[in-house]
Amino acid sequence: MDADVREALYRRTNGYCDVCGLVMAEDEMAAHHRKRRSQVGGWNLANLLGCHHGCHNLGTRSIHANPYWAHRYGYLLMSWEPDSKPVFLHHAYWVQLHDDGQVEYLAESYEGEA
Repeated sequence: MDADVREALYRRTNGYCDVCGLVMAEDEMAAHHRKRRSQVGGWNLANLLGCHHGCHNLGTRSIHANPYWAHRYGYLLMSWEPDSKPVFLHHAYWVQLHDDGQVEYLAESYEGEA
């Protein structure tokens, strides 16, 4: 991953896991692709989440161990879904992620919420 993208992603997270809110150092952060690279998911900030390894793929409640749950909350996207689909950050906020690193907070509930 490009160092500038990694730094921008960590800045956007403010040092917190995007999934659970755990504090993490930059070297502890996994860059998770919401739309997998095999589905032509890019290294753009709207497609990336910064999360610790337990939430990414090591924990029993991780993104990759629970794809249905992960899709429900926007942590995983299907190949046809846009990067603009909202994501539920820190188990507290529905947000829209933007490629410029901005996070747009949405209403308390998102109408696409499962």
